[in-house]
Formats: sequence, C-alpha cells, structure tokens
Amino acid sequence: MDVHDIDIEGLIAEARFVHLDEPELRGYVADTLRGLKRTRVDAHLKLCLLCETRVAQERGQTGTSPAWRIELAVAARGGKHKAQSPDGALKCVWQITEDDTMTVMVSAESALAGRTVEIKGDQFVRRLTLVRLTPRRVGAMTSLSSADRRRLGKTFSIALAPTEQSRRGSRRRRSRR
Repeated sequence: MDVHDIDIEGLIAEARFVHLDEPELRGYVADTLRGLKRTRVDAHLKLCLLCETRVAQERGQTGTSPAWRIELAVAARGGKHKAQSPDGALKCVWQITEDDTMTVMVSAESALAGRTVEIKGDQFVRRLTLVRLTPRRVGAMTSLSSADRRRLGKTFSIALAPTEQSRRGSRRRRSRR
C-alpha cells in the first residue's frame, strides 16, 4: 500500500465515534494533544455529550452531570429492577434476595473504565470502581446487608463520582473566592 492510498479523511471520520480514553482526556484538558490526535478529539467532542461532560468534569467545571445520575427506589424482595441514566451512559440492575441482601450491579460505556460510581442514600455512601467486563462495557457489583439497606433509606442514587483532578480544581476555585 502506498502512502498516497491512505484515506486520512475517512480514518478521521471513523475515529471520531470512538470515546476518549483517559490519556486522551487528560491530554486534551492539559492542551498537550497535537496533530491528528487533537483533530480526532475535537471531532469526537462535537458529537459526544458523554465525553464532553467528562472533559468538563476533569476541568472541574461541573459536579456530576444529571445525565450520569440514576435515582432509584428500594424495592420489595424478589424480581430484578432496572434503570438507566437519561443518556443511557449508566445502567443499573438491583434486587433484594431471600436472605434480605440487596445486590446492585452497575454498567457503563468502556470509556469510563477505572472511574468510580457512588451509591448514595440517606446515611449511606459506597464507592465502586468500574472494571472492564467486555471490550465495550465496564461494570461493578456490590451486596448490601439489611443494615446497609436501612441506612440507605427508601430512595438512593447512583452517579459517576467526580475525578480527583476535578475535585482539586473545584477546591482551588473555592479557595480563590
């Protein structure tokens, strides 16, 4: 294959649909991406609310996007219950088993591998790290005891936790005020 036979425009067009990985995200925020990498990331961010929100979080411009939050109600025993965030980026399945434990499974797009989700209730917080399940999905699972469920309350939420870098950025902004 000759260099002149490579369809650069076609490659960029295809690549713009691939989510940003963590090095690309950090490079974009730090403004260190150059050339084709920068072009691909710019093109992708024009199309993808998920990655655009991740960039804003890395910059500390926003807390958790409402698009990445699921509000849930603790259900009665038996049966699986499903919910997802408005944009479909986070999905959750939960059930209460006969031994009165509650199993919560969360999944998300693979671009969020390594990120943390928080399960929050009245007097309860648990953080889970999303690990790769398939090439396109990541997820995490936890079991809550009946004591955990009492602390959880009647409703709870699952949301993508801010990154450490975005928390540091928002602390710096607050200290400047």
